[in-house]
Amino acid sequence: MPTDDLTPVPAGLRLRLLLDRLAPALAAVAAGLWDEGCDADRYRAWLRTSHQVVRATTPLLAEAVQECLRRADPLSAELAPYFAVQLTEEHGHDHWLLADYAATGADPADLLAAVPPPAVARFAGAPGYWIRHVHPLALLGHIALLEWYPPPTWVADRLAARTGLPAAAFRTLAAHAALDTGHGGALRAFLDSLTLTGAQHRLLLTAAATSADALVDVLAPLVRPARRHPTEESWPTRTGSPSSASTSTTRATSNWPSSTP
Repeated sequence: MPTDDLTPVPAGLRLRLLLDRLAPALAAVAAGLWDEGCDADRYRAWLRTSHQVVRATTPLLAEAVQECLRRADPLSAELAPYFAVQLTEEHGHDHWLLADYAATGADPADLLAAVPPPAVARFAGAPGYWIRHVHPLALLGHIALLEWYPPPTWVADRLAARTGLPAAAFRTLAAHAALDTGHGGALRAFLDSLTLTGAQHRLLLTAAATSADALVDVLAPLVRPARRHPTEESWPTRTGSPSSASTSTTRATSNWPSSTP
């Protein structure tokens, strides 16, 4: 019988199995996000939210690299090069979103001036807590959630036709539909190469589940109009899931398209 510190299940497979169990709740949101009701205004709202999330990626990766270098444990030594490569590859993606927003005819300065809703702060802020106070390994759970379930390759073309916006407004969406498949495969292989203790497995899974739950709260207001915050005219706040089911990631039942494990 395996002990707490030994498991026959590779880290990547174990994490994928967990996220696939949580995926339906995000599927329920995603199905509404890109449905026939997605017009130019909703797409601009998605760009605003995506920019608020993505601009936190580079700082998180940079912090993870520094924290790995500060630590003396063998796992940190394995993680540091991976995070350094990711830092290079993800650099500037927030600027892509600014360019896409401008291509819709909107002012990208609005994105830089907006106050993000609390759900975005929770989603982007939790990984920083895990990095600083537990271990940078946790960031891999957050990254896996974002890269293992890329948008369908047809979304950009379909939205361009539906919204009437120019193709230039969908470059980030189209790029991630292609890039994340490769990035996700590389992450899975890297995770499977790691030898983790039981506690490290739990940290990875806990961080991923935390991000999955928070992402539902980030995306849900884009599907269903939410209450206005009294101090931010265009700031959506959570009023519930896009269906009558709870927004908890363990309760939704629809299918979420996923890449090959």
